[in-house]
Amino acid sequence: MRDLPFVAVALGGDMNCYGVARAFYEAYDIKTIMIGKMPIFPTAHSKLLEKHYDANLMDDDVLIKKLTEVQEQHPGKKKFLFGCNDEYVRHITHNRERIAKISDDFIIPIIGEDLFNRLDDKDTFYAMCEEYGLPYPKSVYFDFASQEYEDLEMPFEYPVFMKPTSNVIYDPFMFEGKQKGYKIESEEQLKKTIELIKKAGYPGQFAIQEYIEGDDESMYIFAAYTNTKGKVVAMTGSQTLMHDRSPELIGNYDAMTDARDEEFCEKLKNFLEAIGMVGICHFDVQWDKKRNDYVIYEINIRQGRSNYFMTASGVNYAKLLVEDFIEGKDTPFFIASKPFIVSLVPRNMLMEAIGREKVERVPEENYYRFTLAPYDKNFRNSRFQKKNDKKTMEKFRKYNLHE
Repeated sequence: MRDLPFVAVALGGDMNCYGVARAFYEAYDIKTIMIGKMPIFPTAHSKLLEKHYDANLMDDDVLIKKLTEVQEQHPGKKKFLFGCNDEYVRHITHNRERIAKISDDFIIPIIGEDLFNRLDDKDTFYAMCEEYGLPYPKSVYFDFASQEYEDLEMPFEYPVFMKPTSNVIYDPFMFEGKQKGYKIESEEQLKKTIELIKKAGYPGQFAIQEYIEGDDESMYIFAAYTNTKGKVVAMTGSQTLMHDRSPELIGNYDAMTDARDEEFCEKLKNFLEAIGMVGICHFDVQWDKKRNDYVIYEINIRQGRSNYFMTASGVNYAKLLVEDFIEGKDTPFFIASKPFIVSLVPRNMLMEAIGREKVERVPEENYYRFTLAPYDKNFRNSRFQKKNDKKTMEKFRKYNLHE
């Protein structure tokens, strides 16, 4: 491992964190400092991370204590600070001033709290999409703090899709029957779902949206890096090959491949530059056959859970961050064009799941595993990965709607 004047610090421990570690290792041959609540797959046995744990990490004072320890252990090094889910990103932005007091060595490549809140909330985000001419799903909103089911007027035919307007508010609530989002087939099901969430004490809003028909391959992610000068310097697109259909993880991606649409990327670029974005973000998007256009569901102000697809596409955001914040380079704008597949399962398993021809279109050397870098193999890592491969395929077979 090299000794460089900077390092990455990631709050988390899941595959998002593993993707951050891979990006910095592949660009600079350095370990990422990880701070998590407890050891979890796939980072627990990885050699790419320097690991620290505290079960109370979401407490403000604990976060400051752990970051102070990191500063003391790595004095003088610039530290890029990442949140590996929405809660951690919110945790960082909320404590930005206190983190700055630890040391000016910490670099937080995340927008301010005001813009973060506007983009995180579906209502205000869709208003911004309307202003800048970006397509989004028709929606109505239900406020669990102030409304009853009888207050709701439904302008759409069933099925509809229902999801929280803010994942940051929704994620901490745990209850039986919880899902990331809910496909609602009838008025009776809608009423039961509202009652379930209200009983759990959730105080926020849900968006109830027109349901857009489509299979896995109608889903896309477009990711971007915007530099400190407010210019988007890189974009990359990915198309879903297989996503997780289990209720608690629906919408997470199990396999992705390259997608390139220069016209749509230009629209997103113009939007990000107009609103003052800085750092990494990505859009969850679906192709709507009826509109003959993409529909944007949300923007996430962070690298995604499946962020390694950016590095696989040729957009290594670790390099972009260092060139921007450390070296002051003004990187020319580019859109990734490298073909790739990034998957949770081995190549032969993905062929079994989606068909040989969809996998073989990409060269075998451009087939990457999300959570098992070839340079990070060891007995414990590989053993846990094999268990995860089996679980992923079992869930696919159980929930595959096309069989």
